[in-house]
Amino acid sequence: MKLFLFFACFLFVAGVSSEEVISRDWISRNCNNPERVSPKCFQVFGKNDSVTTSFESVWTPGSLYPWPTTTFTAVLSSSDAADVGQSIVIEGLDENRDMASVTATLNGQTTVAVDGTWWRVYRVYNDSDDQNSFAGTVIIAQDGITTWSAGIPLVTTSVVATAISTSQQSLMSVFTTARNQYAYLYDARVTSDNSQGSECWLFVRKWGKTFRAISDTYITQDEGLIVDSYRIPRVIGPETDIDVRCKAIGGNSRISVTYGLYTELR
Repeated sequence: MKLFLFFACFLFVAGVSSEEVISRDWISRNCNNPERVSPKCFQVFGKNDSVTTSFESVWTPGSLYPWPTTTFTAVLSSSDAADVGQSIVIEGLDENRDMASVTATLNGQTTVAVDGTWWRVYRVYNDSDDQNSFAGTVIIAQDGITTWSAGIPLVTTSVVATAISTSQQSLMSVFTTARNQYAYLYDARVTSDNSQGSECWLFVRKWGKTFRAISDTYITQDEGLIVDSYRIPRVIGPETDIDVRCKAIGGNSRISVTYGLYTELR
């Protein structure tokens, strides 16, 4: 049985009254330009197809997300040798902890250098023309700390993002705000197919600090839709990591997470 969790929050920004809940129309009006740096909205979404009885991050490789501890150069590859010529966009934070976006071209199972120096990578997607899909799994990893075999890094903790062929896009519920970026959590949804129940926590970590939970939920087999509203929004400050972690009673649960962030640069 699929189970759903929904969070809605009120946001205090210019032009929005203290009694006005953010609607999809409001979000569309204020975030309808993807080229605009601020304000900017992000839909962060991830999945983990085999959550165990221990907490795991909600991203396709499973297990806890291996947050980099220093800046790094990145390399790109595919698990399929035939994936050649696709344009892959990589988004995250550069060495100055500013938002960054670059494009790299796949060369099958051969690693390709990604431009720039990075602190974080939080999104990867196919931006090719003519529906030029990739067939394997696209992998972004930290360079210099792993060896590779057939396009797969042997040190799994070097991986910072993956994109599977079904989605042509990374599925990872992690995010990091830039050095002058404030984020406001305006909604979140969690789905689980575990009939015995699941537990999910939203963790945040200010740069150099430890992770702490700011929200949690217990999803039981009898629950369908949960709605929580906040007159005070979930405000997430600059240089802060976000990591949604879940565990399943009895294990072997498929869990997906989506949350929306309204962000401003100050």
